[in-house]
Amino acid sequence: MASKEELKETEITATNISETEHDTTLKEILDKIYEKIGTQAKEKIEEEKKNADVYLFMNDDENIFFFKGLRTREYKQLKKNASSDEELEVALIKTSVIYPELTDETIDNMYAGLYESLSKFALAASAFNENAPVIKV
Repeated sequence: MASKEELKETEITATNISETEHDTTLKEILDKIYEKIGTQAKEKIEEEKKNADVYLFMNDDENIFFFKGLRTREYKQLKKNASSDEELEVALIKTSVIYPELTDETIDNMYAGLYESLSKFALAASAFNENAPVIKV
């Protein structure tokens, strides 16, 4: 089992793609992802970026997620309408994920760890946690 120090060394923090010295590499990766997901998805993501910070999470080549941070009023409304923690997690994911479009069936068929991670990343991107393994695009 890894020590706290070892885990701390492997921690990845949220990165603003325009503020890093790795702009070119990250931009190239982002362009490849946009190529893979298509013009319509890219346009939707770019449109969201006008109103909110947009983040990228890649679990593997098949699980690529773009999501936005939530504003306080959005989060409060989700929390108010949720009757359980699980319902709140689903609402967080559905509200924050921009791509791919998530349906109840898609969420039900996700691996449990991915489902839980997405809700945590949505909260992290909403500044509930300053460290998040996501990249701001």
